[in-house]
Amino acid sequence: MQNLKPYTTVELTEPQSVQVTGADGKTSTQVVSQQVIAQGPVASQEIIKELGTNGGGFFGANSAHPFENPTPLSNFIEMFAIFAIASSLTYTLGRMTGSPRHGWAVWAAMAALFLMGVTIAYWSEAHGNPILRSVDQRASAMQSGGNMEGKEVRFGIANSALFATVTSDTSCGAVNSQHDSFTPLGGMVPMINIMLGEVVFGGVGSGLYGVVVFVILAVFIAGLMVGRTPEYLGKKIESYDVQMAMLSILIMTFVILSFSAIAVVRPFGTASISNPGRTDYRRFSTLTLRWWATMGRLSAA
Repeated sequence: MQNLKPYTTVELTEPQSVQVTGADGKTSTQVVSQQVIAQGPVASQEIIKELGTNGGGFFGANSAHPFENPTPLSNFIEMFAIFAIASSLTYTLGRMTGSPRHGWAVWAAMAALFLMGVTIAYWSEAHGNPILRSVDQRASAMQSGGNMEGKEVRFGIANSALFATVTSDTSCGAVNSQHDSFTPLGGMVPMINIMLGEVVFGGVGSGLYGVVVFVILAVFIAGLMVGRTPEYLGKKIESYDVQMAMLSILIMTFVILSFSAIAVVRPFGTASISNPGRTDYRRFSTLTLRWWATMGRLSAA
């Protein structure tokens, strides 16, 4: 959809009866016969959202909204756009360093991690929720099967798991399903991708330099294991290079854990939690702060 129209009010073909609670606390039945439909320049913003790995959506439901992502074809185009620039930059790396094979090696490592994530996420979601043992979650002509909570029926398990892996492999915030509704193993995949720094292909540019940091660390560790001076593309990896690589990895962990620990024990943070589950946030933050204090003492020693 691409227009500059305001909201449009339309008549429902099937009016709905809903229960409404008034200011006095009394419940009454109300018939809803109209719906307000948002309009706007969705198409032009949508491709920017995906191709630039910017994330966010024109509508609150993001790429699960039919105006942003109406068909499986549009779903494929969005996923392709998310990976397009970030994936091509590995070829650029090979050309810039004079070693196309190295660029393809980096791409292959990213592709392997991506395929592992998709496989685990799909397997877990297709097997359904293990707690709902008395519910039929098998795929059939009448249902998609698996864990369909938080997913669009027009995409199903496969496209939802694939989109979740793609968007978290990059730094794109686009989603076509609710990651919070994934099974533990299925939700683990986007969480690991995010905690890695979203470097599996990654964002436009940010994924490439992010994975190069891991390459430098891998070369350094491999050099120590075989007893040779670590080299990367013909240049020696020295202590300063490793220190900067470790700093780039640890600084984000330090910032995220520190501010998260503060947020989950202060009212301004806990007030925004709408789905707390069973997590003991205060105990978690206390353990986090103790862990950082212990690490500080070990570093000082």
